[in-house]
Amino acid sequence: MTVFRSQSQPTTTPDEFVSTGSSNSQCHQIRRLRLVRTQVFLFVMTYALCVGWCALVIFLESLTYTQAQEISVTVKYFPALVFNAIFAPLAGFLNMIVFLRPKYLRWKHGNPQNTSLRDFWHSLLAANTSRRREKGPIALPDPAERKRSDKSSPAERFDAWR
Repeated sequence: MTVFRSQSQPTTTPDEFVSTGSSNSQCHQIRRLRLVRTQVFLFVMTYALCVGWCALVIFLESLTYTQAQEISVTVKYFPALVFNAIFAPLAGFLNMIVFLRPKYLRWKHGNPQNTSLRDFWHSLLAANTSRRREKGPIALPDPAERKRSDKSSPAERFDAWR
């Protein structure tokens, strides 16, 4: 009996499709993709943890038709009600923790001498730790300076207003 071995095709890793730039930019982009992937995973898991108990309780209550059945289901599945009572109010807090995680990691990486609690408070209360550049305040034009004519198009009026 003859056994044929198939030549394994060279597999392409996701790293090959990321960027065609230098290796430094590839490493940076791969690191950012990992951070985004982790962030998405944490958001989904937080949502599932908080909403899953509520969905379970609603499903169990939908199976009851009488008050006696509802009481028996409540007694039988009391831990699910307790978890629902714990995690439903925590949804916003856990969402905030996941949302602040990139700021916390950025601050922790830049200041390794600080404690974790100090880094968390800084990421929570810092005025502007975002890496995005904010635009200045929008100055509204004086209404007397706006020249409106009934013959101008809406696009021209918008450009004059800006």
